Amino acid sequence: MRRLFGPIARSSKWYSVSRMILSSQRLNRRSNRPEKRTLFGPSRILLIGLILWPICLQWTGAGLGAAVPPAPDPIRFVNDYAGQLNADETLQLENKLRRYAEQSGNQIVVVIVPELDGRSIEEYSLELAESWGIGQAGRDNGIVLLTAIRERQVRIEVGYGLEGAVPDAIARRVIDGYLLPNFKKGDFFSGYDQATDVLIKLTEGEYGADDLYEVSGYSTDTLIAVRIFIYLFSGFIALIVFLLTRQSRGTLLAVGSITLILYPLWMGWTEYVYFPDRYNIWFWLRLIIGPLMLFFAVFLPTFLYYRVRQLAHRTLKEKLNNDALWDVIKSEYHPDEVQAARKDLLTRFSKLNDGRHRRVLALTAELRQFQRNPGKYFTERSDRKLTQVARQLDKAGTLRNRLYLENKRRQFADRLKQEQAYFKDRCLAPLNKEDTARMSAVIAEMRNWLNDPEKALGIDYDHLRDSVTSFMENEQTWAAYQGTYTRSSIDATRARFESKYKAYQSARGEEQNRLLQNLYVNYIKKIQDRPYAFLTRIVRRSRSSGSSSGTSVSFSSWSGSGGSSSFGGGSFGGGGASGSW
Repeated sequence: MRRLFGPIARSSKWYSVSRMILSSQRLNRRSNRPEKRTLFGPSRILLIGLILWPICLQWTGAGLGAAVPPAPDPIRFVNDYAGQLNADETLQLENKLRRYAEQSGNQIVVVIVPELDGRSIEEYSLELAESWGIGQAGRDNGIVLLTAIRERQVRIEVGYGLEGAVPDAIARRVIDGYLLPNFKKGDFFSGYDQATDVLIKLTEGEYGADDLYEVSGYSTDTLIAVRIFIYLFSGFIALIVFLLTRQSRGTLLAVGSITLILYPLWMGWTEYVYFPDRYNIWFWLRLIIGPLMLFFAVFLPTFLYYRVRQLAHRTLKEKLNNDALWDVIKSEYHPDEVQAARKDLLTRFSKLNDGRHRRVLALTAELRQFQRNPGKYFTERSDRKLTQVARQLDKAGTLRNRLYLENKRRQFADRLKQEQAYFKDRCLAPLNKEDTARMSAVIAEMRNWLNDPEKALGIDYDHLRDSVTSFMENEQTWAAYQGTYTRSSIDATRARFESKYKAYQSARGEEQNRLLQNLYVNYIKKIQDRPYAFLTRIVRRSRSSGSSSGTSVSFSSWSGSGGSSSFGGGSFGGGGASGSW
């Protein structure tokens, strides 16, 4: 750690001093500048902001208030604005909650909305509960069970008077144990039915925290056993990480030390977030993911480090044994010197293994210098320029192109081989004046072959005529483009080519040869190599329709018998819990 962070600590004093000097210089330069008065200066912007601030607050408040539906009149305990429940399910829940309200005085209201209009579900539920006045005034004994379909979120908002019976942790257990499992299956009615049953029993004192453990499927003995196992597993992983990092140095040691420090913080944060009793699947996953992250934070960099070392060793070995790579250098520079350098690298490499990574990198860098700048290390051959032009000619494929006359191509290819053989025998000695002039003439002629091959080699019009005729009259050639390109573009391109083909057939003499060459080079050859330059590709679209069905919110006037026209005016303070499925 001292080796890693020592240079930074030693240089911090000089860095701070230099920063102070630079800052003072900038301030002096700015102070000497003339003052500019702009239309939108800081004072004017502040004044405009103070004027517009009340208007923005009023506009924002009006928009947020419109998102909450008005209280039902007469009151309903089940308010489905998203159409998730049918009439029978709504009636069954309504009768149960109304009967409970009449017997106990407490009010549990289910509200289902399509969306939250960009607001948090906590803010939305609190505003809805306060604006509706759910519960009785003075007792504040109301509970709101709010569900947002689009955001896939649910919240239980508890009034002041029932926070002792349904605290935040218990409300969270109800969400995790009853609402979310049913909502994930698409059974909204079962979720509301079971959750309201548990809330009723909690408010009536029939259920306590320990009873809810059993109902949710978690017993105290199970929780203790699972947590002991997870922490033993975490300790085992921490021991492995410690054994891995204690043998390391540099960056790997720093990474291992930091992860060992952050690991207990992660586990402590997990316990704090889920305290006291929100033991759901995410709690167990976080406890398990913690040691796994600790393990991979050290094991994965170690594995990658040694893997990179092995890869660098294998790559260097392949390059040293690649004859084609060295033959390219030998063709332009003294072969004995190149072979001696290669032998020296192979000898030094044979004494290394993949563990000596720095020496492998040094040899790789030396080999890269031989490839990029060989003239710095080797003597240039006298026929190097001829070899370079010959390689360009071979890469262009001029002597293999059947567009040009075959006899001239063969003649020039034989001559090129003779010239290369002649100068290859003299490549290691300086050329005399006659050989220098001869090489210059050969290179100039080869460049003419590259720049203007039609004039140097001539056009094989018989081959052109056969190629154009076979392309234009072959139906399978045009049928191959169907399915990939549109039919209209194929027909239009074919009609265009046929007009050029007829113009060529009606011409005579040199004009016919010119039109034939133009048709082959600019049309036939191009559409064979790049058909997308002439044809339009078919765009594949998904079968799903682009229409989206909007969700309309309708406030029905249904109400049960014997209900009052409004709620009692209870108060809420933000107690409760939220969840998402």
